Amino acid sequence: MKLCTPVGRGRVAALLLVAAIVLPLRAQVPIYDVLYRPPGVDYRVLRSPHFDIIFQVGLEAEAREAAAVLEGTLPGTRDLVGLRRPLRMPVVLNRFNDRSNGYVTPLPFKQEIEGVSLKGKALSPRHASWIEVVAAHELVHAAHAELDPGFGVGRVVRWFAPDVSRSINLSAPSGLTEGVAVYRESRLDGPHAAGRLHFSLFNMAYRAAMLSDDPWSLAQVLERSAYTWPYNRHYIGGAHLYQHLAGEDGGAFFRRATRWYYRFPFLGFGVALWHGAGQSPRRIEQAFRARARAEEQARLAAIGPLTQPHRVAGGTRGVAYRHPVWLDAHTLLVYAYGYALRPGFYRVDVRTGARRLVRAQSNTEEPYFALRPDGRVVAAARYVPDPFSPLRAVSEVEELDLATGRVTRRTSGGRVLAPAYGPGGTLWALQNDGQYNHWVRITPDGGTERLSRREGVLFRSLHPSPDGALVAVVLNVRGTQGIFRARLDAPDGLRLEPWVLFADASVYDAAWSADGRYLVFSADPGGIANLFVLERQTGRVRQVTRAAFGAMEPRPSPDGRQLAYVDYQHERYDLVTIPFEPAAYPPVDPALLRPPEDFAWPPPTVPTPGAAFEVEPYRSWRYAAPRVVYPTLHYTGEPRDRTLDPRLAERFETRLGLGLGFGFQGTDPLQSWRYMGEAFVRNGRPWGRATLELGTSVLRPALTLYDEPETAEVGVTVLSGNGSAVDTSVVGIRMGVEKRGMVLGVRTPITLRSNVFESRLTLGMQGVYEQVRLFNDANETVRGFLGRLTLRPYLIWLHRVQANPRDIVPNSGLVGTLTTELDVWREGGGRRRALIGRLSLYLPLLRAHNIGLRLGGGMLVQNRGSVFDLDAFLPRGYAGRTLGAGTFLRYDAEYTQPLWFIDDGLVLLPAYFQALYGFVFGETLHPAEDPAARLSSVGAGLGLRMRFASLWNLHLRLAASYQLEAGTWDVVLR
Repeated sequence: MKLCTPVGRGRVAALLLVAAIVLPLRAQVPIYDVLYRPPGVDYRVLRSPHFDIIFQVGLEAEAREAAAVLEGTLPGTRDLVGLRRPLRMPVVLNRFNDRSNGYVTPLPFKQEIEGVSLKGKALSPRHASWIEVVAAHELVHAAHAELDPGFGVGRVVRWFAPDVSRSINLSAPSGLTEGVAVYRESRLDGPHAAGRLHFSLFNMAYRAAMLSDDPWSLAQVLERSAYTWPYNRHYIGGAHLYQHLAGEDGGAFFRRATRWYYRFPFLGFGVALWHGAGQSPRRIEQAFRARARAEEQARLAAIGPLTQPHRVAGGTRGVAYRHPVWLDAHTLLVYAYGYALRPGFYRVDVRTGARRLVRAQSNTEEPYFALRPDGRVVAAARYVPDPFSPLRAVSEVEELDLATGRVTRRTSGGRVLAPAYGPGGTLWALQNDGQYNHWVRITPDGGTERLSRREGVLFRSLHPSPDGALVAVVLNVRGTQGIFRARLDAPDGLRLEPWVLFADASVYDAAWSADGRYLVFSADPGGIANLFVLERQTGRVRQVTRAAFGAMEPRPSPDGRQLAYVDYQHERYDLVTIPFEPAAYPPVDPALLRPPEDFAWPPPTVPTPGAAFEVEPYRSWRYAAPRVVYPTLHYTGEPRDRTLDPRLAERFETRLGLGLGFGFQGTDPLQSWRYMGEAFVRNGRPWGRATLELGTSVLRPALTLYDEPETAEVGVTVLSGNGSAVDTSVVGIRMGVEKRGMVLGVRTPITLRSNVFESRLTLGMQGVYEQVRLFNDANETVRGFLGRLTLRPYLIWLHRVQANPRDIVPNSGLVGTLTTELDVWREGGGRRRALIGRLSLYLPLLRAHNIGLRLGGGMLVQNRGSVFDLDAFLPRGYAGRTLGAGTFLRYDAEYTQPLWFIDDGLVLLPAYFQALYGFVFGETLHPAEDPAARLSSVGAGLGLRMRFASLWNLHLRLAASYQLEAGTWDVVLR
């Protein structure tokens, strides 16, 4: 699940801008970006007392529900985080995307929520709706961002840039920000014990980790995992850490810590946590680990003897086998993925555990698939990204031929997932409709025909019985998730009836025995997911397993003698089997079950809360006021050249001195446009720069106008002597340079393919018209304006690039870049023409060990030197060398070997170490016409990936480089 606060270029830029406000800088840093949404989407605004719900047309019911949830949970959330100031924020609801998500961003300050519900097992099914949980969860982030608890760095920043001040608050470790939000969602009032802290499949990774020989450290629960499962560890561990500390003081530690961090962020959050909790991070970690281990040991003891299955495949951390399906008595088809394993469909021999790839294939959050009754074809869904909008992905159903590995798309724009084969080979699926969905039939032409009529329900999976008489349906009805039975031959159409419901648990997966007598399913009474079996004729339910952490996704064998399922252990999903003996399993205590006759269907029309709130069209100009306004300072501090002739210095030498001004930036909540500008006074006259970029077009056009000064050393020819004896010399004098002009740019990222292997293309172009003049200290023109018109086309190309989670570099594919600089017209000098390109080929020869092999080539063509910065193009050890006019070729190779996936760090010193690796390289460059005049280097080094202050991802590479031609060593840091 990705209920998150994005950390990216905007937040990093915002934190840099803090320094520009507290201690002004010369450079202006963009903190907003534009978002290209699919064409034709239209938005409306519903205004409540504290929120502007900006919703895509078709989501008014969800918008009203979101307003009611947000307004209803706001008082409790304010108390939880300690918010005292008024809150007003936009909330964007989208309908165009099938990949669900919700997040808060401070840049600009808003919530953004996908209207479809999150699929799979990441979220507790016991909430009444997706909007109920996601809106309440994200509101915690919003309230946290809005904290202004006292004077300090955050308060000073807020005077100029509230969004940047919010970024300071949300730059706290992700485990704490997400932990408090999960804690809040788990304390919401309602008929069910909802929230992920009560959710078995959320807690099983925590339980397994804390009982392992390497329990999570404090740094690991506070920081996002980079290379180690589960990747939502900061959600899980952070929520349990918050619950642990809140049990001691009711959550006051959080309010004290965030108050301290807001005032003194430069001290790091470890100091703030110490201040808030009143104990050192080391003591917090020791107490947290000890309590978790004691609780889990007591829980295991209470379970009693555990089921001891036969492990078919697994046993290695970082490998997952999911949703086994029997192909024959000795072969299972699974969806598998891992640290060094490409995701896809694999055949597994039950006798040996041998694994064989059928096809690398993406899937949805829940890797569910269905086997056609003839056993030859598998149907599965995956997200197909929009070629031009990275915000949109549509779930489509495809069929995979197991014999040939060929895939056939069965839908186009279907928005369908979780396919199942009905009687006669009919293909069913579940079709998104807002936060709920419908049961549909996929027609031969790729369309859909709706079968279900109930509104406000969420189908999870369909399981037709072998005889075709009925369908077992895993269905969620306002937080009650169980097995319902459906008959398609009812006079009034499809009829659903409750079949297996638990009083205090949910049902997840189901599968029929081959003879249709039994339905095996997973459910979590007692807080642990286990397997159960339903006898179809009698309705008797028996418990099959007693798992330590979680048993799920069962499948009886064709002969009815074995039961395959997935057993969760620390950092892995094992594929296991047990004998299938339904009569031998103990019956479930009737008190754990909810009688089907006690279930009452809610009203057919979903209630629409927030009915009093008015709706109006969305107008982006309402948000045109600057969101940040901050002071800027320009100062270069050029000293006088004391060796220069005073007459030359007085006439030509220029010192710009101090420049003072202000910068401003803004965008709208949909980020359909952004602007930034700066105005300042320097050397007695005004200067400035302004940029406007639009996200409403696939080209994302941007226009920049500027008139700015700088200084540069200019060669001046000086004549000396008298009579016939005249000497000439060239003297370098620092002069003022005025550059004015405009830049018109476009950029279009295109997704060509995204199904395990990624193929993408980014095309861009900048057109620059610039005039340059030289001036002196008195702003008198030394040389008049000279103009140029320059085109800068560029492209970035990725072809079939693939990387597994622990690959330091991709294990296969091509990556190419091409940048050009072409002067179409230029006054007062020759036109510059240059091209630089790089191509890297990644080889999969050692991908099973996450080892990277790269072969590279490059070319530089230029008609003069110093067009591009060539430090990254030159072989290591030759940085600073200049290349003149001509064509230059480059070849290189690099071997990358992971050494240690650390994924741990320090708390007081906010450094989180991700991975350490070694590399060996060889590089050479030479003029195309003279291969002997080469520059070459070979060497080796170490690389470290780390995160500093929970925000900055750093990639440090230190190498010893031997220059072959010079015979010298050099140390290179890149």
